[in-house]
Amino acid sequence: MNNNRYTETVESIHAPESTVKAALDSIRNHEKKEKTIRMVSLRKAAIAAALAAVITLGAVLGINAFSTKSTPLFNITVNAAETTEKKFTPIGTLDVSGATYSPDRANGQLCLQEEFAAVIRVDGDGITDVAFGGEGYTLLERKEDDVQSGNGTYYLNIGITANSANSALPEAVRQAVRDCYDYINTKLGEPLLQPGFNAGTFDWSTSAKLIYDTLFSNLKITVNVSFDNGQTAVKTLVFTCDSVDSNGTVSISAKLQ
Repeated sequence: MNNNRYTETVESIHAPESTVKAALDSIRNHEKKEKTIRMVSLRKAAIAAALAAVITLGAVLGINAFSTKSTPLFNITVNAAETTEKKFTPIGTLDVSGATYSPDRANGQLCLQEEFAAVIRVDGDGITDVAFGGEGYTLLERKEDDVQSGNGTYYLNIGITANSANSALPEAVRQAVRDCYDYINTKLGEPLLQPGFNAGTFDWSTSAKLIYDTLFSNLKITVNVSFDNGQTAVKTLVFTCDSVDSNGTVSISAKLQ
């Protein structure tokens, strides 16, 4: 068929309008379907890549990214006060007069030793063991009650120390330790650690607050809990000295770190 006859033949064809409209709609729908398939494919590829990254990270960290196990829950109270991560909660007081002083008069140094009783209650389901660690203290004594039920009360007597010879402490704290000792000795008529110490200009409350601020800010008690499903969990108690009044009463608070 030559070109003229081909053109004439095509021009002589008259399709019904409805047929032409249906054909155009079919073409448009096909294009939309192609776009939808491409977008779905892209989303599937992105999800697959994200899941692969999660699985890889879990393998590196040694965890199952899709594990349904949640961290076991347990609560801690200190001296009958429930502790949280939100804020410090008052847990009791300490009497400065109960401190033990070990003077090294030859070198003009003093070690202040204080004992602090903490009654720690641990409550949770399936608890099989509770262990304590931390820093800034020495465990002098531990007793426990009601451990067989999975929940236990632990009586901890801990020692906290401020030594004026300890170069790790700020110099202001080391000096406050020496000054407080000499202030007490002035009142009792005992020999001074520092010759020439002037008790008349000494602010005892401010220096005592500085010492106990340091003692309790350095104190951390970790509570390590084991459960009957093989899991473990740890919480850390931190402390602060709220105040030291003129009678030597130290007010203490605690919270979870």
